[in-house]
Amino acid sequence: MGDSEVGSVSVEIRLLLGYARALHRAGAPTPRVEALLATVGRAIGVPGRFFGVPTALIASLEVDGRPETHVVEVEGGDIDLGALARLEAIAARLTSGEAAAGEALAQLEAGEQAPPRWSAATTVAAFAGVSGAAAIVLGGGAAEGAVAAAAGLSTGLLAVGSAGRLFELLAAAQAAFLATSAARWAGVAVEPAVLGGLIVLVPGFTLWQGMAELTCGHLVSGTTRLARALAVLLLMGVGFALGSRVADALVPELASPVVLSVASIPTALAVAATAPALLVLFRAPARELGWILGSVGVAWGGSMLGGQSLGPELGTFIAALGVGLYGGVYERLARRPAAVAMVPGIMLLVPGTIGFRGISALMADDPVAGIEAGFSALLVAVSLVAGLLVAETATYQRTPPIPGPP
Repeated sequence: MGDSEVGSVSVEIRLLLGYARALHRAGAPTPRVEALLATVGRAIGVPGRFFGVPTALIASLEVDGRPETHVVEVEGGDIDLGALARLEAIAARLTSGEAAAGEALAQLEAGEQAPPRWSAATTVAAFAGVSGAAAIVLGGGAAEGAVAAAAGLSTGLLAVGSAGRLFELLAAAQAAFLATSAARWAGVAVEPAVLGGLIVLVPGFTLWQGMAELTCGHLVSGTTRLARALAVLLLMGVGFALGSRVADALVPELASPVVLSVASIPTALAVAATAPALLVLFRAPARELGWILGSVGVAWGGSMLGGQSLGPELGTFIAALGVGLYGGVYERLARRPAAVAMVPGIMLLVPGTIGFRGISALMADDPVAGIEAGFSALLVAVSLVAGLLVAETATYQRTPPIPGPP
């Protein structure tokens, strides 16, 4: 039975299939999608087995003693922490018996029809804020931060304007053009400005999800995500090359570039500034700002301390372990999904910037540097996954989230 027949099936099956779509749109990883669907299915009396990939779900259900198979086409989305918390709360209500299938379906549909948590203007401002702060965290100064913020602003406008399949290409091209132009006029360092401007788009998070799913035995889903991450990196590499070449051709280089005299910005302040921006970009409720600030602080502090003593790759392991344990503490105290407190910190640790450097090096006919950067990105991703797995093992007793306002 496929999607065309959903309208004629029972409320329970409509709830399961709608729940699957909602989880995918909220950016839930495949193992969590399958686990939550199994939990919801048992709670509503429709046990089944589920096999998911980022673009589809196969549900083998037992309905009134007979088997039914549903193939659902799903559309993956960006991480939506508010939606993930709401969906897990629905599962908790069903499991505890506080809600029946019909009530849960109504709650699910109401959540899907709700307006965006944050306005388009706020989202664009968040793109600019996290880009400017990231440029400073990546080693740039205030001038590089300003250029990255301008690139992030442009990227945000492209995002809310629905640039479609050309989004990554256009975003990388405009960021490279702005950074290269600023370098020719004001001596701005290109790399932190470009990486800061594109930090939200660099698919390090997708790379981490793919590695995590491969580690958990979800080979199809993990391979799909890794392929998607590589495709995005390649598109961004082409865009970077185009933007740089256009700037070289159109923007004259000043014999004496203007030197911008601005006060330096402490890295710790820049890290703290990413918290409200990530709150908006991940669509989390405002009440989570303090927890998100703590998450990015743990990630940055752990990477600094671990990197100094163990090197950048194993330093990521220490930072990821800290973020994972922090998420466990959040889950127990706030009784909401650990992902709300973990995802922002993971965002600062993912190796996407290293992968982008590798693709840029390949585009610049430097295969050795490109391959080295690629292997470094994989090592960082593996260290990140390992740290989170150790933290999950240490906090394996999950506390079911209780219903709460989204």
